[in-house]
Amino acid sequence: MLKWLVASLFCITLGVGECQSAPNSQVIERKHYAPFEQEIGFSMVSRVGDQLYLSGIVGAGGDVAAQLQSCYQTIGEILADYGTDTRAIIRETIYTLDMEALKKAQDLRKTFFTHGSYPSATWVQVERLYSEELLIEVEVQVLLAEKGEN
Repeated sequence: MLKWLVASLFCITLGVGECQSAPNSQVIERKHYAPFEQEIGFSMVSRVGDQLYLSGIVGAGGDVAAQLQSCYQTIGEILADYGTDTRAIIRETIYTLDMEALKKAQDLRKTFFTHGSYPSATWVQVERLYSEELLIEVEVQVLLAEKGEN
């Protein structure tokens, strides 16, 4: 009971969108970054312990490279909220409508991973994403450092 109360107060103090206890008693922290998340029914970020899960991040722009740049800018901002950077990304999945354009943008993608710390990655070509103007969506899993390790 005390553990749940402390976790709930932690979530309220941080202003986190929602915290719940998972069936195995781990606290799940959910954070929203845009109003449309509630409308659609998802959280941009979910945290369980030292694991951070970012939903598919989409970007703005007229081509894959521009949208990729925008996606990683958003990812960088979210990671900064948690006191980390792209070196903490352990898994990445990219969904694209145009694999050849993504391959051409791979050097741009690599600039976001400092010190050559590339994550496990899967790239998947799909027929369509949520909105018709979207060409790319990036989903990542992050391993957060213990307090004092940053």
